[in-house]
Amino acid sequence: MKKPSKIAMITWHTYLNYGSILQASSLYYNIKKLGYEPEILNYLPKGRVVSYPRLDLAKRMFTKIKSGKKSIYLSDEQTALYNNFLMERTSCTSCYKTYSELNDLNMEYDAFVCGSDQIWSPLCYDSKYFLDFVENTDKMIAYAPSIGSTKIDDSIIREKMFQHISRFKHLAVREQQGAELIKKLTGHDAKVVLDPTLLMDAAEWDEFASVNAVKRIDGKYILCYFLGDAEKYMRYVRILSKKSNIPFYVIPVSTQQKNSGDAVPFEVGPSEFVSLIRNAEYVVTDSFHGMAFSVNYNIPFTVFKRFKDNDCKNQNSRIFSLLQMLGLEERLVDYKNTKNILDMFNCDFTKANQKLIKKRAYSIEYLKNALESATKAITVQKKLPFKITDMCCGCGACATVCPKGAISICRNDEGFEHYLINESICVHCGQCKTVCPMTNITALQMKKSKALYSVKSHSEQVLKVSSSGGVGHEIASMLLAKGCAVCGCTYDTVNNSAKHIWIMPGQKDKLLLLQGSKYIQSVSAEAMKQLVEFAKTTRIVFFGTPCQAASVDKILRKKKLRNQAIIVDLICHGVPSYYLWDKYLSELDKKYGTGDHPIVLFRSKEREWRRRRLMVAGNGRVYKKEEHKDDFYGFFRRGLCYMRACSDCPYRERSAADLRIGDYWGDKFVHDKRGVSMVIANTSQGDDLINTMKIRNTCEVYQQDLIEYWSVQFPYNLPRPLIREQLIAELKNDDVDLHTLRKKYCTYYDQMEKISKVIRFVKKIVKR
Repeated sequence: MKKPSKIAMITWHTYLNYGSILQASSLYYNIKKLGYEPEILNYLPKGRVVSYPRLDLAKRMFTKIKSGKKSIYLSDEQTALYNNFLMERTSCTSCYKTYSELNDLNMEYDAFVCGSDQIWSPLCYDSKYFLDFVENTDKMIAYAPSIGSTKIDDSIIREKMFQHISRFKHLAVREQQGAELIKKLTGHDAKVVLDPTLLMDAAEWDEFASVNAVKRIDGKYILCYFLGDAEKYMRYVRILSKKSNIPFYVIPVSTQQKNSGDAVPFEVGPSEFVSLIRNAEYVVTDSFHGMAFSVNYNIPFTVFKRFKDNDCKNQNSRIFSLLQMLGLEERLVDYKNTKNILDMFNCDFTKANQKLIKKRAYSIEYLKNALESATKAITVQKKLPFKITDMCCGCGACATVCPKGAISICRNDEGFEHYLINESICVHCGQCKTVCPMTNITALQMKKSKALYSVKSHSEQVLKVSSSGGVGHEIASMLLAKGCAVCGCTYDTVNNSAKHIWIMPGQKDKLLLLQGSKYIQSVSAEAMKQLVEFAKTTRIVFFGTPCQAASVDKILRKKKLRNQAIIVDLICHGVPSYYLWDKYLSELDKKYGTGDHPIVLFRSKEREWRRRRLMVAGNGRVYKKEEHKDDFYGFFRRGLCYMRACSDCPYRERSAADLRIGDYWGDKFVHDKRGVSMVIANTSQGDDLINTMKIRNTCEVYQQDLIEYWSVQFPYNLPRPLIREQLIAELKNDDVDLHTLRKKYCTYYDQMEKISKVIRFVKKIVKR
């Protein structure tokens, strides 16, 4: 018997609210009912992203004060109800956070479905919800994603959404307004289908949600469920309750509602939510799903506009669309209008039910046809061009193993090292993909690491030149003395770039070249080509970024030489475009006369460890500036023009290295002036190495709590800035100076930094 086709779903399912959980589980159920094997991709989004963040202190303060009065209510029992419901009624994959991890799934699933909920809202844009990681567009299905808004104000998001949506061959959205917007945006016709919760009728929901097995309220009641400003709605509710002589209960979404005395007298999970609507005499809500379940169960309801018509975040279209579709427009009421309020109990669902049944059949038929077509689509590997990855980090591993020499590494049009394939000699053997650090991610989850240490060299000279506690130099020095070959990053003044070099036993003086941070992408392809030959004859030590370390690990494992190496990766937040660095050096030369090929010290500890200064020296001239005043740092620290792979790095919380090293930030060593290194031992080999250093007494070594890696380093990917490509294009323009670009792109961040300093200062005074 043939196995059912595997379907990957991506939607909002981690947000603990009724609509998200119920729509996700319902779509899962309906796909399974059609004979497929669905799984919800446990993707964790990074957060909201906008093109140009604006500093509006008055608005922020008002919002904070307002939200402070209404903290979100979510109890442990309620959380368990959500999680148990999702666990019992769906199947979720392991956790995915990056493009590379999701891209690896292309060969595992037969089709991919995105939807429903507001996953296409321009107010919370995330390219993953548009299935950007799916390679075969024939396998992509959009089922009822909601754009929410009637327009897309942000021009950059509008362009990106145009590109994403244009890829879909199976395209259906939840609202008519969304379909009209897509038509205007792309020229494509999108079908309008029901929200997944409406694909099931009342009887199916009774069984699916086990409504008779959960707690319920005895007697008649009016049910209230408000996501917006509940206070302004309560006058309407109280008048309705008083005139009908029916008590009301509120499903609490805020602590204030929970403590009001009006809350439902038990914890409400998804099943309880469905049951409460099913058994209510009347429902008052501003929620789309509160309205949808009222319709499904034929419960008379009133729905309010949650947003003002002129609100830039207006998401009322989803409510308007469903009401218009079913001919229930009169259920949308102004909460101030309580005239003839008892008449609202009269609600004839006859025509609405007929329309709903018809639309349900249409929607299920669309889903059925789309799944049949998508699962039959054959992935054809075109002869040319051959693609290794969309997230190249320029490490050079692919070029190292290519048997035909068809791959070279060169700087691309965004200013990063990137693979280039000579298509005339490429034979599609796929060797390159086996060592690419951005495919088939298997590196260790760092929550399983052995230990975390604070390390500080006993040598004053080492501390003076090192960026933090000198652990990298001490490791390299100890292992070089034992006959190991060392590979690490130096700054190349000839090419104004960072590059990896090899240092052989007997060349201890050259270790000085590797000390200190280099906050630009290292050219590592040439050094990578020597890796295997050196590993065949001697033990090696490799220092590099986590993606470079992962490629070394893969190459050596492929050649069965992994035990010949100690791999050390660096705590890394990303590397900026060389267009930024080239422009920076050029303008320094024009302004200060530092020359075409100056000496660079990215992290001068001239003052102290934490007060970082960038120093550039040439032609007898020296430029020094603290990071918060320096234009290069202004862009670098905000990650505005990082390599594409950096914002989707799979190695923030993973590592293929034996050790991970970096600065030990946080409050623990706040008074240390010379620097302390954080070291995470990922393997027994790495742990033994640190303990050997402790025994040899070359460093001060103390074991710390592993959790500090997360609390001190913030090892999470931030959303890729929407202005990234625009900024890189402007960095190429010689007519625009860097400081002008900083004012354009960094003003918000600079102002927030100043405000944060003032807040910290005030807090210290208050604390004293």
